Amino acid sequence: MLQRYKELQDIIAILGMDELSPDDKQTVFRARKIQRFLSQPFSVAEVSPAPPANRWAWRTP
Repeated sequence: MLQRYKELQDIIAILGMDELSPDDKQTVFRARKIQRFLSQPFSVAEVSPAPPANRWAWRTP
């Protein structure tokens, strides 16, 4: 889909979106949505220190 979108970009630049077929317009909208999704910043899990030892001490009677 992204490859087809790349092919359509030249047509869009020359003729505009109005000249595309309904199927090609749908491809363009979906490809743009995919590109926005894939270009989101995301955080990578950081390495955290070892968990504190016995954080909740058990009471002995």
